[in-house]
Amino acid sequence: MLKVALSENDLRVPTFTKLFPNANWYERETWEMFGIDIEGHPHLTRIMMPQTWEGHPLRKDYPARATEFDPFELTKAKQDLEMEALTFKPEDWGMKRGTDNEDFMFLNLGPNHPSAHGAFRIILQLDGEESSTACRISAITIAAPKNGRAPVLA
Repeated sequence: MLKVALSENDLRVPTFTKLFPNANWYERETWEMFGIDIEGHPHLTRIMMPQTWEGHPLRKDYPARATEFDPFELTKAKQDLEMEALTFKPEDWGMKRGTDNEDFMFLNLGPNHPSAHGAFRIILQLDGEESSTACRISAITIAAPKNGRAPVLA
């Protein structure tokens, strides 16, 4: 475990992924859930919350109850935006759509595939019948840990 003191107006730390590659997901989760910027991270994207999520749900200043939000309304434009955010773009993950002679196929494995032990999503890049690349896209938790957090009493 690494503990770093940060000030509220300067929530930044350097990445450790060059030294410890397994820090990748922990750093992404730290950024996503707490809003701490990881400088120099190779792929700082959301892994737990939807790509359109605003804010950092495990921060103490983030609203914890539905009554603290405006009423939810799903307009056609919002629905289109959410559906577009679900579209897999291989270039965002360092994958190619194909070569000069052929196109690759992308297979969405998970979150409920029998071979996926746990709630996560993997994208496989297939060249014919062979898997040429695999990319773990996300874990499916949707900020469940916050449900057990004690409320902030003002």
